[in-house]
Amino acid sequence: MASRLISISNHITSFSPDDFTSATHVVENQADQDQDFNAFTGDVALVEGVERGGGFSIPSAEPTLTRLGGQVGSKEWSDKSRCVYREELKL
Repeated sequence: MASRLISISNHITSFSPDDFTSATHVVENQADQDQDFNAFTGDVALVEGVERGGGFSIPSAEPTLTRLGGQVGSKEWSDKSRCVYREELKL
């Protein structure tokens, strides 16, 4: 068992960072970050789940979720979320 682990360890350490820099596939299903989108109405599974769960029986549910989906998918929120990664975390 120990010799097998050493063999695996030697194989793993033989990788260089350059081995992981090539693209493996093209991602085409991402929203354009310079455009607003509605994160609720644009998510078919989420809308169907709310409907199946009876969420639309609450009169204010659909307009509220649509409004919040618009906020979450807005360029403004997208810009704010990117700022989080630019700032150093302070504990």
